[in-house]
Amino acid sequence: MTDALHDLTATETVHLLRRREVSPRELVEASIARIETVDGQGGEEVTRAERARGEIHMRLMDFFGDHDLLACPAVIVPPLPVTERFPTRIEGEPLQSYTDWMSLTFVLTLSGCPVVSAPVGPTADGLPVELQLVGRPQGEFALLQAAQFLEGVTGRVSPSLA
Repeated sequence: MTDALHDLTATETVHLLRRREVSPRELVEASIARIETVDGQGGEEVTRAERARGEIHMRLMDFFGDHDLLACPAVIVPPLPVTERFPTRIEGEPLQSYTDWMSLTFVLTLSGCPVVSAPVGPTADGLPVELQLVGRPQGEFALLQAAQFLEGVTGRVSPSLA
């Protein structure tokens, strides 16, 4: 499933590069290698990625047949020091890609379902921890109500964007 996001994202970025809407300098170094890999791919790879996206969506539809909401961690590691751009290892295991640490986030993005993140407390070191809530398709209102309820229960409120 991770490859589905990588392939679709990189394919879209290759098209932007070809149309000169972005330059390679605007891309982070880690993503350039993935884009070059995808540039040589054809319709078969994109079709495989789209099928994987469809499978994610169908699995969530099955889940929402019996449940109103899915809750899971927002990311699989606590916040990093500001000097680190992204983790390269998790519990000693090397990551295959710079996006692996965000896999819980992007897999849910591929589903097409609404997702919101809400603060739920700190780590033992006082760093913020967030929970992702996933709602049914077109279930944004119920999802936002659940996030508001969670904020009320935990006493933690997401920072204002204003």
